[in-house]
Amino acid sequence: TGGPRSQPAQDVPAVLARLVAVADLPFVGLAGAPRALAIGAQAVVVLRVHGGAPALAVRVLGWRESPVGPLIAPATDEAVCLLEFSDAAALAQRIAELGRYHAGSVRAGSNAVLDDLWRQLEQFFRGERREFALPLAYPGTDFQEQVWSALQEIRYGDTWSYLDLARRIGDLGATRAVGAANGANPIAIVIPCHRVVNANGDLGGYGGGLWRKRI
Repeated sequence: TGGPRSQPAQDVPAVLARLVAVADLPFVGLAGAPRALAIGAQAVVVLRVHGGAPALAVRVLGWRESPVGPLIAPATDEAVCLLEFSDAAALAQRIAELGRYHAGSVRAGSNAVLDDLWRQLEQFFRGERREFALPLAYPGTDFQEQVWSALQEIRYGDTWSYLDLARRIGDLGATRAVGAANGANPIAIVIPCHRVVNANGDLGGYGGGLWRKRI
């Protein structure tokens, strides 16, 4: 059972506006044309910083259609800092977490970083690319960052178990914590958390939906 249940493309800007509101982030614009994000409308999202100084300033936020549904991605001038499915249950939380580590006014549209992301994703979905070469910014706890870095070692076509991942970071007793960090991965597809399965080979869970993990 299950299958593509992604948000229709024409609704993505409205969905994103609602998510930002749910995440308690000040939000201006992003209304009107159905493809406002795709054409670079002058919408602005202002991210509050909760806690210390921001690591990086988010500058642009865009979305693209894909074989696994619309994808939403904010980026700084230097790196991709989020890639998520538009219908993911954790999307509101992901948007809110941007305010913990990033600050700045965000223009709906694209920049060189996002252009490269979309290009490499298109190549990946066409079967022309197996590894990504992108600058990424994924601030989290020290443990989360360790897990997210280790995930990038899983090669195309391979799978690891949660125990394998725990072994890779040097803590065999941390399989549950590894699973939680894997589920909190902020950059879907590029950081391949979908390649982590149960020890018995079953797919296990996936925040983007098991139909995507099967793909």
